[in-house]
Amino acid sequence: MTATPASALQQHPAFQGLSAASLKRLESEVRLLRYQPGQPLSEAALVPSEVPLIQEGQARLLVRDQERLSTLRRLGSGDLVGLASLLRARGCEDVAASTPVLALAISDTTILHLLAEEVSFQQWCASTLWPAELYALLEEQQQRR
Repeated sequence: MTATPASALQQHPAFQGLSAASLKRLESEVRLLRYQPGQPLSEAALVPSEVPLIQEGQARLLVRDQERLSTLRRLGSGDLVGLASLLRARGCEDVAASTPVLALAISDTTILHLLAEEVSFQQWCASTLWPAELYALLEEQQQRR
């Protein structure tokens, strides 16, 4: 791994403004996960129970376009997977590893704690554009027509 879990979390913009107590909780609760190529990190039909923060490797954010599977965006080190689905309480992210992936898994309860207690995390989430959510909203709009 290129960075320790503590330094990876502290360097990520979502977690930079956290209180010492929340950062300590976050660091103590993360789990290290490994994914093989083709293995899902997130499924659009589900709201995840944990949010992987990719440390090493690459994954693909997948969408169906005219019944064809396409890559909407390539994901790599520093990308959070499943957070958009958790925030909207509705799955919208199909993500699969395209290379071996090493990730830190953050539980949904920890994410909800940060949302409730940490203004900096709330602001980061509110100011972040989530490609999967945007695509899902555009698809919903298209289906209404």
